[in-house]
Amino acid sequence: MDKAVRLWRWRRNPLRRGSDVAEAWVGLAVGLTMAVGAPLAGLAMAVGAAEGMLDEDDDLRGVTAVVVTGAPVPGIAGPGGKGLAAVRWTDDDGTARVGATHVAFGAEEGSRVTIWLDDQGRIKDAPAGPAEVWAGATLLGATATAGVCVLAAGARLAVRSHLARRRAARWEREWTAVEPLWCDRAA
Repeated sequence: MDKAVRLWRWRRNPLRRGSDVAEAWVGLAVGLTMAVGAPLAGLAMAVGAAEGMLDEDDDLRGVTAVVVTGAPVPGIAGPGGKGLAAVRWTDDDGTARVGATHVAFGAEEGSRVTIWLDDQGRIKDAPAGPAEVWAGATLLGATATAGVCVLAAGARLAVRSHLARRRAARWEREWTAVEPLWCDRAA
């Protein structure tokens, strides 16, 4: 396609309408939003989510606990499977505590496991490693990028649809005025 034909909305032209110029500006804004804004939004989302997930686990502390009741063995256990078992540990103040957490299937009574406690002494899931955190954050960032692109494309579609309806209504009004003159039906 010839460059002059592609850029016709930007050149001075007696047939160019105001809606054509508006459509060109909306297309440019959407293009810039998709090319620059969407990746920046995705990057900001990914970094913010990663920092939040890493900070969330800062208050957890690992404690060695003893399995009180062994984890049940399922009929078919996949690698790395875990089951719920009772564990016992000693708090910093020397108080013996008992709780339930997930341990490897088949963990026997008396075996030692690491549990994770929050500031109030409640058992929590093990903190995610940096690779897991960044994988999740990257997924959130990609979702944010895609969301911005979808919203921008939707906005462009809505504007184009509105402009097309306005152009059609204007053409209809003009045709209503001119058609009787062309068909010798002047009033």
